[in-house]
Amino acid sequence: EVADKGNEGATYGLITTVNNLASPFASILYKYVDSFFKVSQNDIKSDTNEVRWDVTYTYFISYGCKIGSLMWLFLLPPQKKQVQELKARGIKSKLAGIILIVLFFSLLTFSVATNIMSIYPSTKCYRIAGGNGKLDVKTGKC
Repeated sequence: EVADKGNEGATYGLITTVNNLASPFASILYKYVDSFFKVSQNDIKSDTNEVRWDVTYTYFISYGCKIGSLMWLFLLPPQKKQVQELKARGIKSKLAGIILIVLFFSLLTFSVATNIMSIYPSTKCYRIAGGNGKLDVKTGKC
């Protein structure tokens, strides 16, 4: 119902590409959030009360984000009939298309840049690259 005749492949490609971009972007976000908590493997092995609370907080944040993502569902039409009416009477927005394309390329660039940052020793400790924000000068590790 979403794609017009002749544009089915392009619509499927767009939806699949945006969906595939969400996973690496979400990975960057969770690594950034985790960098503020003591949830590394060594911390979890220590099994202290502080570590347990930090793990609990990260679960609360994770489940909160998942529940928060459900808030977007109200934007979807409830039934097939409403989708058909929206396609027949709805407006086409050039601005929305431009925003979608700019947002897509911005997130793609951000995801690629942060993944590259995690490879290089000079930037691997940045929180945005998955580090803890501190470089140990003696060992060269985060």
